[in-house]
Amino acid sequence: MQRLDRSRLIGRVFPNEIEIPVRFDDLDIQAHVNNVAVAVIFEEARARFNRQHLLADLIAIGGTAVVAGVQLEFAGEMAWEPLHIRTGVLEIGRSSFLLGQTAEQGGELTAFAEVMLVAMLNGRPTPFPDAVRAKLEAALIA
Repeated sequence: MQRLDRSRLIGRVFPNEIEIPVRFDDLDIQAHVNNVAVAVIFEEARARFNRQHLLADLIAIGGTAVVAGVQLEFAGEMAWEPLHIRTGVLEIGRSSFLLGQTAEQGGELTAFAEVMLVAMLNGRPTPFPDAVRAKLEAALIA
């Protein structure tokens, strides 16, 4: 498996950052955040990002966005403290876009993710409406 190019995510300016609390249920027997819980935490941040930047305009035309692929890498242990999740757009295609995400806890980067999403209309990929493309461009990681 090819590893993520973390240089695309480290030291960059993300358009969206949120704090997500770690729940007791997210911990494993060693009191570390379980790897599945990290995926769910990234999903929560991604859903909030999409709601803000994308979904309203796609839903208005009867469309949606679906996840086509996820790559997640861990860089450190995570404990029972809030996680700071940064999310932004890495690439924009005709009907798809690639999100980049990082997780930070206690000032340390602990996980990275890249997620490919595809705009769908009537069960098929559809080109982005101009309004959606403009929002995605405004959300590019700098």
